[in-house]
Formats: sequence, structure tokens, C-alpha cells
Amino acid sequence: MDYFPFNEGEQWGYIGREWNVLIPPIFEEADYFSDGVAAVLKNGLWGYIDMDGNVIIDYQFQSAEKFLEGKAWVMAEERFTLLNKKGDALNQLPKGIADHIDGLSSNLYRFSREDRFGFLGSDGELCLDAVYDEASSFIDGMALVSRAGKSYFINTEGSVILENPKYTPVEGFSEGLAQVLFENRQYGYINMDGEVAIPPSLRIGSRFSEGRAFFFDPQTMKYGYMNTTGDTLIEAKYDAALPFISGLALVKKGKQVELINDRGEMVYPLPKESNVDVESYLQGARYFMVNVNGEEKLFNRELGEMR
Repeated sequence: MDYFPFNEGEQWGYIGREWNVLIPPIFEEADYFSDGVAAVLKNGLWGYIDMDGNVIIDYQFQSAEKFLEGKAWVMAEERFTLLNKKGDALNQLPKGIADHIDGLSSNLYRFSREDRFGFLGSDGELCLDAVYDEASSFIDGMALVSRAGKSYFINTEGSVILENPKYTPVEGFSEGLAQVLFENRQYGYINMDGEVAIPPSLRIGSRFSEGRAFFFDPQTMKYGYMNTTGDTLIEAKYDAALPFISGLALVKKGKQVELINDRGEMVYPLPKESNVDVESYLQGARYFMVNVNGEEKLFNRELGEMR
């Protein structure tokens, strides 16, 4: 069953697949469920609840991340601790080691310290110190990092891989492809062997989702969509575009915001001049948040309804 955070005034709870309230709005903030558990804020402190709304780890943390594979990072008294679902401490980092820790990906946690990025192992051990100016999460054992003005891919040991003087990586891998910038200042994609999969062109692409990526055409100043071989699926005619999720993509044409299918046909229109909360849209849940004339609403992408 889908659980989605919703608010009534300043209080947050969770609704289900068809607008039914699953957990009443009694929290100051409510995160998405992951591993059957969600972080919620009450009286200024974070704790965790299960899908029945029962508190399983009491409110005591200054920050709390999502549970993934039975583990989550929390912070109390300026120290990060890795917990299991019983609330037992699996590892505790010394103060100052990290300012923020992201979720687990490829058995590694990305962390930041003083605007630099590094990686911790699945048990919280230091694997790669915070020396990178930018870093993506690891996907299939590879991450895109930048240091001293140069971008490149590394493996989980920190070794540089897929180096090629003919191109520079600009995005991490998604669905086996990564966007790169060639010497002629055009953009294309490589596969996970470093081979050119989509030849360079003027189009500026994005990450792939459900076999499609939106692109920006600098000649028309519009957005369209392509497939994993670089063929145009939907011509560049939109003023803004977001990835496909559950077979639909959110686009904007003039003042009209709408969800389209993979043929570019409008499936659900949204009110004109709607401001969509991109973060909630990208979560991929049944609902995403929309601001209409200053009023926060939820759009159900499967029913095509907004309330």
C-alpha cells in the first residue's frame, strides 16, 4: 500500500492510494516511508514510526535519514550514529567527521564535510575521505566526481576509470548510460564500458528514466524526449520537462502544465500556472505536490485528480 505525506495546516500525516487517511496528521514533518519505516518530527525532534503509526524509535534526534537495508543514520548531540530498526547503535562517528550523510547506494554512503564529499562503507567505516568538490552516489560500482576542476568516474576503491581524452563526463550513469561533453562542445552518451552509445549532437540531455530522457534543443530553445539510442521520441516543443515516471511525464507548454504519455499525448491537464514541487514529483509516488494560486494541493498521478 502506498503511503504519501500530506498536511492539514502545519501538521503532517499519511494518505493512501485513493485519498484515504492512513495515519492522521499529528507530526510537524513527515518523510517518505522506506523499509516499512518513516522518520517523523514531533516537538522539534525526529523519531521513527511503522506503517501503523506506532513509534518504534523514540523522538530524540536532530536529524534522521531513511532506513535502507535495515539501517539509517541519525544525528544527536552533533554526532552521527548508524542504527538498526530496534534503535541499536551499529556505529557512531566522532564529531566533525561528517556534516551530512546520504542514503545507501551500491553499499556505500555518500557524506559531506565542509563542502567536500567522500564515502562510508555499509557499516559506517571510512572508505574514501571527503576530498571531492562534487560527487554522485555510486551506481553499479561507479560514481562521477570532480576535483580541482576536473570531472571523472571512480570505482569503489577511488581509482579513476573510463578515462578518455575525447570527452568529459557531465552526469552519472542512469540505465547504463552517462552523458558526456565531447571536444567539439557537443553532448552525447557513453555506456558502462566507456564506449560512445549516443553520438554527439547539439542536444543537451538528462538522466534516463524508463528508457527515455528529456533533452534541450538550443536551436529551438525547447524540450523534447529521446530513447536510449538517441532517436527523438517526442519533438522539442515544451518550455519545461521532467522525467517519465510510471509511464507519464510532466511538461509545460506556455502556461499549460500537463502529464503526457510516451507519444506526447496529453493525459491529464493541470491548472494553468501550476507550480509543481519537483522533489515530490521525482519521488515517484502516486501523489506529488502542486501550488495553485498560493494553495498547496496534491495531484494523484494515477487517478488524474487534484485535491
